[in-house]
Amino acid sequence: MAVLIICHPVDIHASAMAWALQKCGTDALLWHPAPPWTPAGAARFDSASVDYRFPAKGGSISPSSVDAIWLRRLPKPVLPAHFRESDKAASRNELLAFHAGILELLPRSILWANPLDGRRSAHYKPRQLAAAMSVGLSIPRTIMTDDATQARDFVASRPEGQVIYKPFHPFHWERPGNEIYHTGTTPVAAADFGDPQALIWSPGIFQEYIPKAYELRVSLFGRTCVAAKMLSQDPVDGPPRETTMTVAPYQLPEAVERKLQALMDELGLVMGMVELIVTPGGEYVFLEVNEQGQFLWLEQMCPELPLLDIATRFLASGNPRFKAEAVPGSRIDYGRFLEEEGDRFRQEKQDFLSSGGNPENRLLNDCSECQSVRQDPV
Repeated sequence: MAVLIICHPVDIHASAMAWALQKCGTDALLWHPAPPWTPAGAARFDSASVDYRFPAKGGSISPSSVDAIWLRRLPKPVLPAHFRESDKAASRNELLAFHAGILELLPRSILWANPLDGRRSAHYKPRQLAAAMSVGLSIPRTIMTDDATQARDFVASRPEGQVIYKPFHPFHWERPGNEIYHTGTTPVAAADFGDPQALIWSPGIFQEYIPKAYELRVSLFGRTCVAAKMLSQDPVDGPPRETTMTVAPYQLPEAVERKLQALMDELGLVMGMVELIVTPGGEYVFLEVNEQGQFLWLEQMCPELPLLDIATRFLASGNPRFKAEAVPGSRIDYGRFLEEEGDRFRQEKQDFLSSGGNPENRLLNDCSECQSVRQDPV
């Protein structure tokens, strides 16, 4: 049994999963084209067959070498710093097309977490909300628009302070003077829409504010559901892992779990991290599903959540409808990974940087002496 992990370089989730798979007797192949820049292999086509061979950490990728695939992150080209910008654009396009084509050759009959079509569909927020409604989940009243007039009217239709703005993709930018701005979830008022052109170049998501008793982060692996209760002091947007937050195991009502499984089926996913709000009145409100959301930080904050163990057994099972059973005395846990592999991971990160790697900061998972691993929550 071999699991192919397609990921970015120095991704601690991928490293932890490879370590855990080996612990349970399953081979792990990590594929992340990156420095030091070496050939990635070839696909050959003739009149009788299609064949491919690509080197990966832990082995090689071929038509018969993979039994399950974890599509953790689509590889992003990491290009030499001395390339001119025009050269980078040309090279990036060719590499993306090459790597994407390789993915299309991999067998579809095995477990993919997640299937390509499902992850493409679930990437879009309109699709997620429509699917959630179709399976009976409650959602916030929402408008997604590039029309400032419609956004203002939506905000004005609710009591003041009862609408929030979300970007489709959080981003940041710099202005002269080294000032850095970023987008995030924030309350909005009708007075914020004085410029009728405000949204034309940057559409937004506007939702009614939902009072919350607490938030839930629900991790789904096949037919296994692990819910975590998160208590935060921020009533609008409590970022995961803030120092004031606590995390605890949570038992979802069976009816809610069934709806979440139906949502995954509707979106074509077998793995995902769902965010829910539980209102003071006990209503469960769906916010979003991230098909490759981070989950190890939950186990780090609450070791009673055996997420690495369950995720590993899910991939090793090769079964998209995997249902976890308790494994007494399991030694697969995130804390043990940090103890055994923390130094190695930190060195791998340093080697990557030394060889010219320079991905987005949020993807270069900071292993702070491997005592407190901080990662982007999504």
